[in-house]
Amino acid sequence: MKSGIILLSIALLLSVSSAAFHQIYHNFQMNIREDGSAHVLEEFQLYMDSNESSNFYDSIMSLNDISAWKNVTSIENMRIHVNTRYAQVDNVRIRAQRKESCNPWTGTCYGVVRMEYDIRNIEPGTFIGVTSEKPRTYNYTFNPRALSFSLTEEGNIAIPDKTELTINLPNDSVITRLNNFPDYFTTTSLPITGISQLKWAGPEVLAGFELQFTREEPLETEVISFFKSLQSDLVDLLRSDEGLAILLMLVVVLVSIVLLRKYREARVKK
Repeated sequence: MKSGIILLSIALLLSVSSAAFHQIYHNFQMNIREDGSAHVLEEFQLYMDSNESSNFYDSIMSLNDISAWKNVTSIENMRIHVNTRYAQVDNVRIRAQRKESCNPWTGTCYGVVRMEYDIRNIEPGTFIGVTSEKPRTYNYTFNPRALSFSLTEEGNIAIPDKTELTINLPNDSVITRLNNFPDYFTTTSLPITGISQLKWAGPEVLAGFELQFTREEPLETEVISFFKSLQSDLVDLLRSDEGLAILLMLVVVLVSIVLLRKYREARVKK
């Protein structure tokens, strides 16, 4: 039994030593939600340079730990690109996609490792600050330190080559402050409406990066929220001792009204 385990370990070590992986691209996409949290999708496309690499990829597809992927592929960039000092990371899910574009003669293949997770503030404003100066209007301030890309000596975010950074805002957002503007923007006059996706492709340095936007909820949303809150408060009241007492009093009053009405009708008939 022990000899079998030793042989299996040796075989795994040989597979790792002979397998080689190269990162082709990295796509980081953040979808900001209305409550100031976000969902992140990171995709790493890998190139396998031999049959050994391709076969080893098949054997590790079920790995659900990004540190393990980093270790077995020796790709330093395979990590969560969020600074956990400023953002809480939850619900991490990793899925390796099936190989594609394989060459049967050389054994080379491509594969994609997809990592998804949710992020939110550790403390108010550490990831995205949300304030409201008037009813139904919300101001959002993104903290660039919540991202964990390489930094220049000046402390600016450096998007490396073959890396794409995408930030998707809620559809009804109005951009009030932005630095740096993506290359495809046709206007840099603020505020900007009708644009909910910001995308930068490396190599690029985001010098003094800033992002602020506002949202104004429609009036019907406020009305619906009011009635939902009222309904919730009413349910909580009825579940309390005071609520039960009030409900009993209402029942007594209702029964009294019904009995009084019947009494009056009976007297009229006499």
